Amino acid sequence: VSAAAAYRHFADHDELLQVVRQRALDALAEAMQQSLDSGDKLGDPALESVRRLRALGQAYLRFALTDPGLFRTAFCRPDKPVPDAAERMAEHGPYALLSGVLDELVAHGVLDPARRPGAEIPAWSAVHGLATLLTDGPLALLSAEDRAEAIDRNADFLLNGIRGRRMR
Repeated sequence: VSAAAAYRHFADHDELLQVVRQRALDALAEAMQQSLDSGDKLGDPALESVRRLRALGQAYLRFALTDPGLFRTAFCRPDKPVPDAAERMAEHGPYALLSGVLDELVAHGVLDPARRPGAEIPAWSAVHGLATLLTDGPLALLSAEDRAEAIDRNADFLLNGIRGRRMR
């Protein structure tokens, strides 16, 4: 199959990239959902919501490290604006999963409701930034042990921020 054969099914490069990008995001969301559904459930709802947030972050990082090409594709920037992208992102996929777990944190008293609006952005940024540093940045050279430590420290730092603890 030639590279040009794909264009029999897609109007242009942007349309092809958008479909591939969406499939990559769907694969990431599936990995995140599987992580939420697995593991030992904790009896305390507050602790369970924290466990679920950690599970999301771990799945996100595992996806990035296991398949960096697909991870990069999921977040490549389209040349043209994508209609209804924000609405679709909020309704399903990685963003929606994160949003749901943040709502659980509020419901179980872990996250102050006043701090909930927009919490997806700093939470996602922390995990996505680490994923990028581990796949394409200077942290890609870390040993497996140091990488695991960086992941744990990032999660702890994020959770301390969610709980409203201030560093002094």
